[in-house]
Amino acid sequence: MGTWGSGNFENDAALDFINKQVDHYVGLIEAIFGDTERFRLDEDAESMLMPCIELLLLVCTHCHGVLPKALSVSTWKVRYLAMYDKQIDRLEPRSDFKRQRRSIINDTFDKLLQLHEEQWKRDKE
Repeated sequence: MGTWGSGNFENDAALDFINKQVDHYVGLIEAIFGDTERFRLDEDAESMLMPCIELLLLVCTHCHGVLPKALSVSTWKVRYLAMYDKQIDRLEPRSDFKRQRRSIINDTFDKLLQLHEEQWKRDKE
């Protein structure tokens, strides 16, 4: 297809680059989920995994990135929130922070889940 517009992401090479970034973030997220030392609130879960989720949203929403079809965002969400609920009290947060942070995490995963469903709904129809 080559180039189809004048935008920064309106050519095949740019989209290849963007989708490599998507793959990088997904790989990093999976690596953190798979490592019990890293998958903790006081380690990479909050400092890397959640920022990677947000970056996936940005790259896919604004730069035409495509999430992998086999991605199980709902499984990520369930696992993350279970870990959050188990570990958050050990960090002694203010109660308003605990509630607000959980809400943001939930909403962030919901946005990614919705995006994934929108990108792949044509296969379900």
